[in-house]
Amino acid sequence: MKYVVLKHKSGVLMPVIFPEHVTHSTVKIDDCVADSAGFFAIKNGITILDEGSESLKLSPNKERDEQLIVATLMNMGIYAFVVYNHEK
Repeated sequence: MKYVVLKHKSGVLMPVIFPEHVTHSTVKIDDCVADSAGFFAIKNGITILDEGSESLKLSPNKERDEQLIVATLMNMGIYAFVVYNHEK
């Protein structure tokens, strides 16, 4: 499976999961930019593969993307997708 993690201007991360025949760069949502992209497999859990997106020239953020995809597939609440920036 393929995925793209989009980041909305509000700071909410939106993982989009789609099949192999769709190109990463065709996945777009208004007011969002692609933050990471790649491929994953479901085998005894989620495994983020090393390969990134050629069409977007993005790599996976393995640990974060795994957590986001699991949260998406488990239909978790919005808290799982909000980026908290504690820097001042």
